[in-house]
Amino acid sequence: MDSAMKLAIMKYRAPKQRPSKELSPLQVKLKNNPYAQALSTPVRKCIILKAALPSFFLTRFNVAAHPETEALWYLPQDLTKSPPRPRDAGSPQGPSLPIGPSGYILSSASLIKLITLAPTKRRHFNWKQLNDLQGAKANFVWRQDMHEFVLRLLQRRVHDEAKYLAVRRCFSSCATLDDIQSKRQVGFVLWFGRPMGRRNDAPVDETDAGPASYATIAVQHPATEAAFYNLPRLLGHELTDALRRDFKLEPHNEVVAVKSKRPAVNAGTWLWKLEGFLAGSGEYPASG
Repeated sequence: MDSAMKLAIMKYRAPKQRPSKELSPLQVKLKNNPYAQALSTPVRKCIILKAALPSFFLTRFNVAAHPETEALWYLPQDLTKSPPRPRDAGSPQGPSLPIGPSGYILSSASLIKLITLAPTKRRHFNWKQLNDLQGAKANFVWRQDMHEFVLRLLQRRVHDEAKYLAVRRCFSSCATLDDIQSKRQVGFVLWFGRPMGRRNDAPVDETDAGPASYATIAVQHPATEAAFYNLPRLLGHELTDALRRDFKLEPHNEVVAVKSKRPAVNAGTWLWKLEGFLAGSGEYPASG
């Protein structure tokens, strides 16, 4: 047999080489990029809007049984490692296990709030679709404050992920926005605003409003645009002041530049998800 022909035949019979554990520079950048990680999540379909999106943009709901009445309640399973336990009167209080398959709904406070409205006001989708989530004809309980409940869980997750940044020292504190330009490898920027002690004894100017939704800020080293998150607007002042203590910020430090490193990926993705959840809803935490 001709050697060239033999080589061509054996080319497709030889075992595949094992994938290299060494990442290319591009793979390293994608691994450390929260937006790339969010967009790479599996595609799922919103059961209400029928839109197929990366699951990062959706909230996964499941059903859990009330430990006492055995009534079935919808719960956002993907926001906690264990099934969340609603604390309001009349809702499940003890641990409960998810039942059956799960369903996905667009992670939007406006849409989740719309689901809670009276049936006559739900014009954009069939309410029966939600009760068919488990493939059974049954009436499941939907919390009347579900959009607020999901918001609290998201805020708690963002707080925990941001607190991890403080533990890993994956940030640089800045007194002014101009100080950010000297920082290297900036992934995103956190605006803390004034601490609680300075909020009432100093004059308020328009800069205290902080960055708007989906704001960005120009950074150097390398030159790019970084996401600029307004923590008091997303988390409220109580959680923001708790993070200020975790970061051990001086009173004059209102801005933190988070480094574009692997430990910051989860915080970046959850901040983006929280901002998207609140966008256009007007459901921002109280400032007090």
